Amino acid sequence: MKTWSILSTLFLFAACATQPVPTSQARLVPDARIFDRSLITPQEGHGQVIVKRDSGFIGSGCRAHIFVNAAPAADLSPGEKVVFSLPEGRHILGARTCGNKMIEVEADVTAVRPLVFRVGLDMGGLGLYPTAF
Repeated sequence: MKTWSILSTLFLFAACATQPVPTSQARLVPDARIFDRSLITPQEGHGQVIVKRDSGFIGSGCRAHIFVNAAPAADLSPGEKVVFSLPEGRHILGARTCGNKMIEVEADVTAVRPLVFRVGLDMGGLGLYPTAF
């Protein structure tokens, strides 16, 4: 019985984390949930920044609010992504979901290669992580 309790607890903790989604499989966020269209319009001297949200049950009832340089940019549901076109240089990406405080990371944007970030939730709360996945 003790073994069963331990296994059940471990399973619950594992089930309470979101799962990364390959960038190629993430769905584009609908246009209605992009708040500043200039952030997604490709331009000369800009680099591509992809922000995607993990899939999974935890937090699925709330959208992830994505910010670029403190300005609201898009709302992501699980398994969705947004592709920003940002001027080269330093930018601050932020994310917040229901019940979680804002988290931020720095993005050093270049036109040479895209940057990819993922928004995930686990027992420790919300995370915004650079990823190559």
